[in-house]
Amino acid sequence: MILEIKNYIKISNSIDEILKNSPFKMKYIIEKSGISEPTFFRKMKEKKFLPEELLRIAEIIEPEENSKEDILKAIQEGLKDVKNGRIHDHKTVMNEAKERLAKKRNEYIFWTNRSKSDLENLEDFLIEKWGFKVVEDFYEILERKISLLENGNLVHQKYEDTDFHKLLVTKHNYIIYEIAADQINLLHMINNFRNPDDNYNLITKRS
Repeated sequence: MILEIKNYIKISNSIDEILKNSPFKMKYIIEKSGISEPTFFRKMKEKKFLPEELLRIAEIIEPEENSKEDILKAIQEGLKDVKNGRIHDHKTVMNEAKERLAKKRNEYIFWTNRSKSDLENLEDFLIEKWGFKVVEDFYEILERKISLLENGNLVHQKYEDTDFHKLLVTKHNYIIYEIAADQINLLHMINNFRNPDDNYNLITKRS
C-alpha cells in the first residue's frame, strides 16, 4: 500500500512534465478527460488531480498500455477457439480486418508500397507467433492511431535527425511518416525489437 501511495505522489508531482512529453495535443487530452479546461489547467498547475482523474489521463495518453490486457485476453480466447474447433480461415479474418483499415484510407492518408509491405510482413509475424485474433486486435489499435493522426489530435514527433515523423502503434511498432502539402504519407512500419541503428539505416536508405 505504501508503494502505491508513493507512486501516486510521484506521478501527481510530475504530471505537467508527463503531459508535456505526451504525443497528444493538450486540447485532445482535456476534451477526452471530461474535465473543463480551466479546471484541468488549475489542477495541473497545483498538481491536485484526483486518483481517478490521473487514471483517466493515463488511459488517454498511453492507450497501448491499456491494450496489453486486451491482447493477452485475445490470446487466451484464441487458444480456447482452437481447442473448441472455432477456427476461422486466414482469408476471412484478414479480409475483415483490412476492410476496416481501408475505411481509414483517403486522400489525406496515403500508404506507400513500402509501408503496405511492412504491414504484410508484420501481419505474417503476428499470425505465426500469436494467431489470428491478435492480428485482428492489432488492426483495431492501428485504426485508432490512424484516426488520431488523421484528425490532427497528435503532436508530430520527429524521427531522429530526419524530416520524417513517428507514430507509436504498440509498444513494439512505429509508423514512420512524412507530411506533404496536402496529405500524410505513411512510409514504413518499424519493429522496435530491431537494433535502432539498423532501423535508421533501413529508413534513410529506402526513403
